[in-house]
Amino acid sequence: MRRNVRAFTLIEMIVVTVILGIIATLLLPRLGSLTPRGRLRGAATHLVSLARHAADHGVSTRAMQTLILDSSSGAYRIDGGEEARLPDGIRIESMETLEGTRLGGQGVRIRFGPQGSADTAAIHLADGDGRRATVVVLGFTGRISAFNEHVPLRQAMEDLGVRHAPAPR
Repeated sequence: MRRNVRAFTLIEMIVVTVILGIIATLLLPRLGSLTPRGRLRGAATHLVSLARHAADHGVSTRAMQTLILDSSSGAYRIDGGEEARLPDGIRIESMETLEGTRLGGQGVRIRFGPQGSADTAAIHLADGDGRRATVVVLGFTGRISAFNEHVPLRQAMEDLGVRHAPAPR
């Protein structure tokens, strides 16, 4: 007497596993932005991208570009451009220049010149759980980097291979 047993074949199981793997590969990077650390990294990455855009636009148009930050509202934009805001729970803790640390406020500016130079600055971001990130703009080199921790400007310059800071303007 034969029973009519239904089961999955090995090929069917492999196909389903491959499909689930592809879906996981596509979704997992997006799920990182749902975590507090992911939001902080995402905010730092977005600021780096916007600063690089300002620097590139300054060179291509041969005109000064300015990144404007408002620590009280979490808003930032390139002068004349659309305003963006930091994700909920992320704030601009302070901004550091070669002249010293500013706690922020409205209209904190980083300028990007037509020759590729910029104001040397560090933007310190924080979330409500004490995690921090730092976005650094190096003046003469035009290099823009993010750190997944609070890094003082002078230490970031040293870590990025800048031995001597240019004189403040």
